[in-house]
Amino acid sequence: MMLETATLSSEQIAAAAKSLGIALTPEQSQAYAAYYTAVIEQNRVMNLTSITEPQEFLAKHYIDSWLGYDPAYFPARSRALDLGTGGGFPGIPLAILTPDVEWTLLDSVGKKLRFVADAAQTIDLVNVQILHERAEFAGQAKEYREQFAVVTSRAVADLRVLCEWALPFVARGGYFLAWKGPKGAEEASAAQRAIRELGGTLCEVRKLQRGEWFDERVLCIIQKVQATPKRFPRAPGKAAKQPL
Repeated sequence: MMLETATLSSEQIAAAAKSLGIALTPEQSQAYAAYYTAVIEQNRVMNLTSITEPQEFLAKHYIDSWLGYDPAYFPARSRALDLGTGGGFPGIPLAILTPDVEWTLLDSVGKKLRFVADAAQTIDLVNVQILHERAEFAGQAKEYREQFAVVTSRAVADLRVLCEWALPFVARGGYFLAWKGPKGAEEASAAQRAIRELGGTLCEVRKLQRGEWFDERVLCIIQKVQATPKRFPRAPGKAAKQPL
């Protein structure tokens, strides 16, 4: 017996974006709808997300990603990196929204990245490349270190740990955007010393718009103001075991 695939229409997606003041082209709306279908189909054989109901997916993956968007953080013809992208969030939703930004989606789990790469190709998303590597190694590589105008990450680790992984990628003057849960403000307060040591400054802890599907969410906005000391990021495991 063939399982019925849930659907999320391009019209529903466009209407949700419009409610946030975001005007999607028909091609963008269709790309979001097609990516949803690809995630749901792949989710039958690989754990990409526990969120599969169309409206909940729209809220918790697409709207949640859009709420972190501000043109000031995503300048045209810049480079962006999504750290710990998993099933492609928030990287894919933001890459669709910013076709003039070159995105690198980084994760240490190869099978998820292979799905993301294949799905991006299927929806003709040409501004995305994948990077199968640990953040601790990629952050020390010349071709990635301090090369990105913005780095994004959602629900990957405690903010002190996350900053050590993320800030080495951010160019001076650029931003690190971290999506966090109800304790995000507490994490930001506890991470102040680490942020300074890594060359950043905490600009804002922004409460994200809440709705029917949302738990409390915040966006931690950190600007890179000086170079990250060369010793960071430390070897794998160090940041988690001995956070700054």
